[in-house]
Amino acid sequence: MTSPVGLKRRLSRVVTPSIRPARLVLAFKTALAAGVAWPVGHLLPGEVDDYSYYAPLGALIVMMPTLMSSLRSTLQTALGLVIGIGLAFAVILSPLPGYLSVALAVGLGVLLGGLGGLGAGRDYVPIAALFVLVLGGANADDFSLGYLVQMGVGMLVGVVINAAIMPPLWIQESSASVSGLRQRIAETLDDVALRVVDGSELHGSLDQMREIDTALREAEATASEAAESRRLNPRARRHPYDIDEDFDDLLALTRLASQLRHIIEDAQARRESLEGASDPASAATESVLRRLADLLRSWDAGRGTRDAVQEVRDAIVRLAALEREHPLSLDGQKEPTLSPDARHMVAIVERRLHRN
Repeated sequence: MTSPVGLKRRLSRVVTPSIRPARLVLAFKTALAAGVAWPVGHLLPGEVDDYSYYAPLGALIVMMPTLMSSLRSTLQTALGLVIGIGLAFAVILSPLPGYLSVALAVGLGVLLGGLGGLGAGRDYVPIAALFVLVLGGANADDFSLGYLVQMGVGMLVGVVINAAIMPPLWIQESSASVSGLRQRIAETLDDVALRVVDGSELHGSLDQMREIDTALREAEATASEAAESRRLNPRARRHPYDIDEDFDDLLALTRLASQLRHIIEDAQARRESLEGASDPASAATESVLRRLADLLRSWDAGRGTRDAVQEVRDAIVRLAALEREHPLSLDGQKEPTLSPDARHMVAIVERRLHRN
């Protein structure tokens, strides 16, 4: 059963992304782009004006979290529309009845959407073909022109507004996600320490590790978006930031998470090997885990790391001595000792700190 803290964490992961400042700005710019595209579409001459309702759609589909992704989406969507419209006219020239024409256009559109490089435009190949056949009908020529031009106008408006109004930089979100991961691993270390000393089950800690794995994947995606958000972004010069540092931190945190999982599994194995007896090394194990948590917090704060490293090392020495005094085994094969994984965690943090 999920704990209240775990439930709150999951709920926060679902709700928080929709109300972050960057998301609110994106929502405002998208609404503005759609609102501007609508009257601009009406300014176009001739029968193209009749299809001005496609202009807000064009603005909507290219308003992406980064300027680079907006430009890429614009080009890919435009290419997808052209291919789809061309496909529709090829089908119109065929002698097939209507229902077969629709089926053929959609089927071929899905196949052509698989062409390499189409990206966001892949979905608009069958959509454009279907719209021309079903909505254009006997007036396919005018519809195709109006549809393509109005979508292009909307996409242009979207890109201009995205570039003009706070083109997004995801560096703060990337930094925050890395910091949050350090804090969560530290919290899990504290949780494991508490479970070790009071003799409770460690399955809840393994649940936390699964949540950390999810958070790692999300943080990697955020860092990738941050890296892309700096491309062609005029704000990037005013906000220098080395995004490679975040990627290096995430690599170290991934390794730390792996070692922490080993610690949890070994702690559970050690408990099973004791068969209900008290663990003479539990207090020393708790001390190591607490000092590791302190080290993660010092790393996150950027101060006191040298003292924190020494404290962990001293605690590991005491734990290793107790593990040697009270050796345990599982089926005569494995000794569930925690000190080697703890040493690996310290080494991972030290290597990362020395590279800064």
